[in-house]
Amino acid sequence: MPKPYPPEFRRRALDLLDSGRSVRDVATSLGIAESCLHRWKSRDLLDRGLKTPTPEQVESAALTAAKARIAELETEVKILRRAAAAVEQVVPPKARFALVAGLAAEGVPVKQACLSLGVSRAGFYEARGRPPSSRTIRQAWLTDRITAVHEASRQTYGAPRIRAELVLGQGVIVSRKTVAALMRRAGLAGLPLRRKAKRVPSARTVTDLVKRDFRRDGPNQLWVTDITEHPTREGKLYCCVVLDVFSRRVVGWAIDSRQRADLATSALGMAIDSRGIAGQVPGGIIHGDHGTQGGLNRSSQHLS
Repeated sequence: MPKPYPPEFRRRALDLLDSGRSVRDVATSLGIAESCLHRWKSRDLLDRGLKTPTPEQVESAALTAAKARIAELETEVKILRRAAAAVEQVVPPKARFALVAGLAAEGVPVKQACLSLGVSRAGFYEARGRPPSSRTIRQAWLTDRITAVHEASRQTYGAPRIRAELVLGQGVIVSRKTVAALMRRAGLAGLPLRRKAKRVPSARTVTDLVKRDFRRDGPNQLWVTDITEHPTREGKLYCCVVLDVFSRRVVGWAIDSRQRADLATSALGMAIDSRGIAGQVPGGIIHGDHGTQGGLNRSSQHLS
């Protein structure tokens, strides 16, 4: 198959013809056939609207467009056949009747829809005139109950908690698997469970200044701190709290979306500012649990 000429070469040949040179002269100078140059000139005149296409040319263009459309439709049919075969393996016939009804409402002939989805027309018309089964009615009723409990929990409850509320709170006998299946069908989901953080053992051991004795007879003698994780719809939030053991009052706190050292130091700074502490507090201790943030946890340290 001969290699096609680039568009720039064709444009140069047409420009030479427009300059007044003959077809034979241009063809000879460029080393191309005169018939080829005539075709280029005719196509250029058609594209610029300077020449009316012949009936044969119109018919040829329409035939080319029709062939391209036929090839496109054949590809779509092949894809739809694969999709219909997949639907037949996953979706039961009764559920496919709903698809047939939806296609029929959009103007697709029932015969063609049934043939594509692998169901009979007689079965479709019989199912359409049949009243809903007791199972379908119960599932619709359960879905309404599940949705109400899910909304009442501010969309946080999952299948186990919703099932417990239905059984223990409302006396509805239902299994957890049924609740989970109906929630998936309705597009409902609860918040994920909080994952337990993996504790990394450390070789460093720090002296426990509290020695499990949390009794104090005055303020600012012992502060305890901890960081807790709270799942939200926008992501996780971490809250660090500093508590005065004597008064049981929160003297400092900080919230951040990441568990970094400045989370603990911000909470401690707020505690120091709220109590108006300047310089070192004699005998003051801050105690935290096992952790790494700010160097405050996994140890007890003197306030300074």
